Formats: sequence, structure tokens, C-alpha cells
Amino acid sequence: MSRTCLRCGLGAPNVRFQLGGSRFCVTCISKDVTQKRRERPDLRTAHNSYVNRWRIENPERTLFTSAKKHAREIGVPFTITLEDIRIPKVCPVFGFHLRPIGGPRQDDTLSLDRIVSSLGYVKGNVWVVSWRANCLKRDGTLEEFRRLLNGLERKNLQQKSHAWFTRVSA
Repeated sequence: MSRTCLRCGLGAPNVRFQLGGSRFCVTCISKDVTQKRRERPDLRTAHNSYVNRWRIENPERTLFTSAKKHAREIGVPFTITLEDIRIPKVCPVFGFHLRPIGGPRQDDTLSLDRIVSSLGYVKGNVWVVSWRANCLKRDGTLEEFRRLLNGLERKNLQQKSHAWFTRVSA
């Protein structure tokens, strides 16, 4: 039995339908939701507020679902479970208190890091650090970090305090 969308008239397999016997295709439903959001911006604000509250109350699930989506996008393995995500009170790299994801990311926001990026999100290869630590680690190698640290230490000996060397975290 083939379904046909009551709005656009297209039928399967040319369009997708939501599970549960919806009479409208996913494209038409999406257009309706977009139109409602344009007409009522307060709905978007209420929705964003709900999502941010949910992320703050469910940090492990938030990190898990974000990582799963990211793994699919970049094509790396994803075999971790919710139990593999352990959130410390403070960042293991910088030592400041970690804040759940809710709103824009800041230096002290939680971030799930792949220790060896190429291995993907597998048991034993992930840890929760601050967004700042994960950003710094993103593109560098261990050798590059050693060289950077040595250079900064030499520079610090020559010039005791400098704004970029004595960065204050948020």
C-alpha cells in the first residue's frame, strides 16, 4: 500500500513519511513548522529555552548525542555508551569548574574529546574536558605543543609578563 501526501500529492518512494501513519510528507511538515516559526517567533524562543534547560539537566546525553552525530558526519567509529561518559567537576587540563552545555559555548563549557582523534568515539578513547582544552588540542600534535611550550617558556624568561602568555580563563 503506497501513501500519498495530502498537501503536495506526491507518494512513496518519491517522498518520506514520518512513522505512525502521517498523512503529510516530511517536506510538507517541515514547511509548515518553518512557516509557524516565522509567524510566531515566541515559539522559537520558548523552544530554545526548553532545549537549553534539557541540555543543562542531561549533560551526558547531550554529549553522547552530539558525539554520535559528529561521528556519523566525519565517518569515525562510535561504540561508546552513556556509561563511558564521566563528567568531572573540574577540567582535568586547566582545573577550572566545568559548566554544562546550554547556550553559547565558552571556555569552561563541557566538551567530549577523542584522545586519539583517528580512533573515533570508542571506549577508553574519550574524556570530558573544557571547550578551551579541546579547541587548543584540535589541530596540534604533541611535538608542536612541546615546541610551543618551550618557546613560551623562553619568551617568558625574556619578558616576564605578557597579555597573551598570562591568559585569564572565563
